[in-house]
Amino acid sequence: MLRYILLFIFCYVTFTALAQDDLLRRRVSVNINDQPLESTLMALSNNANFTFSYDATIFNETPAVTLSAEDESVKQALEQILPKNVAYKVSGNHLILLRKLQEPQNEKFTVSGNVFDANTGKPLTNVMVYEVSSLVSSMTDASGAFKMSVPVQYDQFGISFNQNTIRDTVIVIPPKDHHLSISLSPMKAARPVENIDIVAAKPAVESLNLVQKLVSDESLVRTKNADIVLHKKAQISVWPSVGTNLKMGGLMQNSYSLNLFIGYANGVDAFELGGLFNINRKHVNGVQIGGLGNITGGETQAVQISGVFNHNKAAVHGFQLGGVYNFVADSLTGVQIGGVSNNVLDQMNGWQISGVSNLVTHRGKGGQISGVSNFVKEEMSGIQISGVLNRGKDIEGLQLSGVANWAKGEISGVQITGVLNVAESFKTCQISTVANWASEPSSGMQIGAVLNYAQDIKGVQVASVLNVARNVQGAQIGLINIADSTSGVPIGLVSIVKKGGIRPFEVFTNEITAFNIGFRTGVRKFYNIFTAGYGSFTGDTRWTMGYGMGTERKISEKAFVNIDYTSNWVNEGKDFIEDLSILNRLDVTFGYGKLKGLKIIAGPSFNLWLSENKDPESGQFLTNLAPYTITESVKSTTLMQFWIGGKLAVRL
Repeated sequence: MLRYILLFIFCYVTFTALAQDDLLRRRVSVNINDQPLESTLMALSNNANFTFSYDATIFNETPAVTLSAEDESVKQALEQILPKNVAYKVSGNHLILLRKLQEPQNEKFTVSGNVFDANTGKPLTNVMVYEVSSLVSSMTDASGAFKMSVPVQYDQFGISFNQNTIRDTVIVIPPKDHHLSISLSPMKAARPVENIDIVAAKPAVESLNLVQKLVSDESLVRTKNADIVLHKKAQISVWPSVGTNLKMGGLMQNSYSLNLFIGYANGVDAFELGGLFNINRKHVNGVQIGGLGNITGGETQAVQISGVFNHNKAAVHGFQLGGVYNFVADSLTGVQIGGVSNNVLDQMNGWQISGVSNLVTHRGKGGQISGVSNFVKEEMSGIQISGVLNRGKDIEGLQLSGVANWAKGEISGVQITGVLNVAESFKTCQISTVANWASEPSSGMQIGAVLNYAQDIKGVQVASVLNVARNVQGAQIGLINIADSTSGVPIGLVSIVKKGGIRPFEVFTNEITAFNIGFRTGVRKFYNIFTAGYGSFTGDTRWTMGYGMGTERKISEKAFVNIDYTSNWVNEGKDFIEDLSILNRLDVTFGYGKLKGLKIIAGPSFNLWLSENKDPESGQFLTNLAPYTITESVKSTTLMQFWIGGKLAVRL
């Protein structure tokens, strides 16, 4: 606590000068030679469009002045002509001149009175009355009455009357007890205009329940009814209305702000530190640090750091670090880091990093990294990395998640997930340990450990179990491949192509088994073969089952050649043989027939027989499958025999 108090004293002593507000920065061009000061002030106010308020007696002994100002600020012009014993204060569009005290005074005087409507004579309620140097203020009640105790800081009191329905009025009076009766003119009513689009304004920070509980009703009433912004270099507060800005905090734009517990101001231009909460109605620039939270109603161009949350009702340009969450009701340009979540209710250009979730309700550009989920309602250009789920509309970049990625539109990039990738369409790649899904025409590669589905794909599908597509311009590689049509090659255990594919059935004989049936599925360039056979020409009991693959090449309109490789299990005898009994066949057959109709096929086959069927006692091989052998050898426990046979088939 001692460190906070010392910091308070340092800041207050160092930064008590009034900050340059918009009025003092206005540019003027005035050239006056040897004229009374009051005439010069009149010319200056006319040139910069503001009003001076002062007691004329403070210039009784002031000599004529000369002013040469070419596109200079009002502040620079005042420094040339004002006596050193005259200070100025800004209130709205008024610049109030006050004579400095020759000696400090500790007196206080009571300023009271009543405020009336100049047109109707009725009392005006909730008019803010404040003294411009001390910031002591009061609000008029139902009878228009006010009362306040004002300390003496200058040779005059500058009393300002402000409400958003009346014209700002400033009077300068000597420092003593006063009871005033003031009539104020209402603002001119605006002429109604038709055919103008009305954009709803975002609710002010005062609409938040937390703000209503933390800020006193008196401070909120002043903020609601006043229409001015006052500028200060620095302020220190303990609680809203308990600090150097008194009950005027909501109207003060501070360059430096120190809030021991809770601060309430119009805005901050450089630095703000709060023990618990910092509450600013308008913009924040620079650095803002809150022990629990920062609440900002206007645009933020700053570094915001809080122990719990940062809550911004307008755009943020900069960096936000929240122990629990960051919330922006507008757009974000920069970086958000939240312990739990980050939320942007407009577009984002930057990064969101959170322990649980990130949300952007419009477009996103940059990156999102979260422990659980990332969500972008519209286009996302960049990176989404999450432990569970990424969701966006059109994605240009990378989606990487532990469970699922979902692109409601097109993804131009890569999706990588532990379970499921979903996109209307994709360009480049989908990689999943379970499944990939694309409901619109896509191009690139799908790699799924279990399933790939694509409406139309120009590229490659690779799955350990199943690939499904309507039209494939490329390849399918998987255990089972299904397509309506394809201009490429499906490679797998079973490939089914509905249009342009082949599914012929054939009956054939060869030198091993007398009767065989076969079925092919796939495309002519590459197909799968399933076979089964029974019987022999020698009278032995024999049956076979085989699987293989092959290709077909056209020779003429009706002639073609097939090159097929099959691996067949051959069982000799009635009892099932458990030992190795594999016959590998390479058939080169020639066919003739119409494209759709009966075909006659015949050709040689090259056979390699592998058998380990032995007599357990003698160790002699028991097989007699080979009709003859060209070569024969024994490798370890395996008998290998080679011969050339043939195949004759009828295919439908």
